[in-house]
Amino acid sequence: MAESFDVVVIGSGPGGYAAAIRCAQRGASVAVVEKEFIGGTCLNCGCIPSKALLASAHTLLVIKNAAMMGVDVAQVSPNWAKMQTRKDTIVGGFRKGLTGLIQSHKVKILQGHAVVTAPNQIKVEVDGSATDIKAKPSQSSLQAYPSTAGPSSAAKTPCRYSKYPKRW
Repeated sequence: MAESFDVVVIGSGPGGYAAAIRCAQRGASVAVVEKEFIGGTCLNCGCIPSKALLASAHTLLVIKNAAMMGVDVAQVSPNWAKMQTRKDTIVGGFRKGLTGLIQSHKVKILQGHAVVTAPNQIKVEVDGSATDIKAKPSQSSLQAYPSTAGPSSAAKTPCRYSKYPKRW
């Protein structure tokens, strides 16, 4: 028999995790289905990692222009591998904190790809196996429709370059 929740949220980005936590605070049993990493695109390959890399680039720029401020620096060069490691550490810390926050509100996290198979019925697919879950019907339920657009990887590309841009 399928596990049942008052609310099932598909996606754990900024809107998804906030909605899940708010529903749990109001007494609902809640599950969040996330196909990749907790936090969605913003936390994992958009807003947060890009700002971490921008901070590194800004630091490099400040040091390169230090002579204008009366500070002599013998040599400065970017270390892309260290920048990536720093970015990954920041993202990992935020992801761990967000996972703890979600779980502290007794929201169940289900890893996998969510497919709405019927009203209030969701199949969670992971590595070739599937689990069925149910959301309880309510008057305020949103109708779910299958997506006609394929997944976009455009937002994930910039923060996963294997080497830094030639402009540096």
